[in-house]
Amino acid sequence: SLLYVQKTINALCEGCSRAPFKLIPAVFANWMGLMQDKLGEHRLCEWTVPGTHYSAAYQLSDKPFIYPQNQNVGNQIVAHTFIKDMISGWVLTQSHSVLTQLQNGIRFLNLEIAYDVETDDVYCLHTLVNGRFKNMLDDVRVFIKQHPSELVYVNVHMEAGHLTDTLAHAPYIASIIKESLGEYLAHGEDLSARTFSSFIEQHQNVILLTDDASQKVLEEQQVLRTIDLRSP
Repeated sequence: SLLYVQKTINALCEGCSRAPFKLIPAVFANWMGLMQDKLGEHRLCEWTVPGTHYSAAYQLSDKPFIYPQNQNVGNQIVAHTFIKDMISGWVLTQSHSVLTQLQNGIRFLNLEIAYDVETDDVYCLHTLVNGRFKNMLDDVRVFIKQHPSELVYVNVHMEAGHLTDTLAHAPYIASIIKESLGEYLAHGEDLSARTFSSFIEQHQNVILLTDDASQKVLEEQQVLRTIDLRSP
C-alpha cells in the first residue's frame, strides 16, 4: 500500500543530510532528492524502487472494451451499476491516479497497453479499458516537471490479446511516448551501469522499459535503449 511505501521512505531518509527532521506527506514527492547523498553514486542495478501493478487501473473508461471485442453487448452489461461495481472489484488494482501515485512516492509504473482500431488510439487496460495511454504519460511528464530531482521507471507492456494490432502501430505508439516524455527519456549505452546522479544531472528522469515482444520495434523507433537492471 502507499502507506507502507511512505513508512519505508521515511525510514530510509533518516540520517540523510537533506531530509527534514520530520517528514510531511508532501515530502514523499521528492524522496529521491532527499536521499541524493545515499543514492547518488549507486548504479541502477544496485537498488530497488516502490512500484504499482497495472498502475493505470484506478478507473474504468466509458469505453470498456478494445475493438473488435463484442463492444455493444459488453457496454450494455457494464452499464448496469451492480455489474460495473462487481467488475471494478476484479480489475481495479489502484485507488489513485498515476500522478497521485507518483506524488505519494511510487517510482515504478506498469502500464499494459493496446491499440484500438475503431478509435485509432492507444489505451491502458487491465482486462477492461482504464484510459488513454497518452493521459497516463502526461501525468508522468507533469510530475517530472514539478519534481526534477526524481527518477521514474515506466514499464510499457503490450497486451497479448491485441498484440498483432498493437505491434503493427508501433510508430504511432512511439510518437505518443516521444510527444509526452521525449525530453526526459534516458538514452545512451548501458544505462544500468550509470549512476542515479548522472540521470538527474542530464535531466533524463524517465527510464523506459518494455517486454520482449515489443522491445525490438520500440528500439527501431528510437524511444528505447536496451537495459538490464539485474545485478551481475
